[in-house]
Amino acid sequence: MAEVIQFPKENPTYIIKTFIESFGLEYPKDYEKFAEVMGRFDDGGTIGEFFDALVEAFPDKKESIMDFPMYTEIDGELVRIRFPEKD
Repeated sequence: MAEVIQFPKENPTYIIKTFIESFGLEYPKDYEKFAEVMGRFDDGGTIGEFFDALVEAFPDKKESIMDFPMYTEIDGELVRIRFPEKD
């Protein structure tokens, strides 16, 4: 089962820092480039496109980005998923 992380509501920087670091990136070093990638998806896009854009922006962090923990429910059971890698 996934670990539940409680975010302190009074510290939005902690939320941003935790989210960026969950992709294996460094805060504040990678913040500006990460925010730029996020901004490209303000009007929508798929999660796959988002991950592709992150890998393009941070190619040296591809493995940690692609290892971001994501879950879905299948037949009532929580299952971790991974994106297939492109050639």
